[in-house]
Amino acid sequence: MKTAISLPDDTYLRATAAAARLGVSRSALFVQAMEQYLDRSSESEVTASIDAALASESEDDSNRFAAALGAASIMASTELEEW
Repeated sequence: MKTAISLPDDTYLRATAAAARLGVSRSALFVQAMEQYLDRSSESEVTASIDAALASESEDDSNRFAAALGAASIMASTELEEW
């Protein structure tokens, strides 16, 4: 689907340079960026649900440990995806 968006000049220039550097079209760059944004937003919603579930249970060391491992896992996967 084609769509038109408005961008600040600086964002447009940076996106154009990044696309050239990565060897992809500007459109492909925007698609990749939006997909990563949406994936991260979805991960945040899952994390919030897990946090809420853990908060509703009695706090003990296993809940804190599980939450810490989950957060570390999400952070590690996010760092790998960054470019």
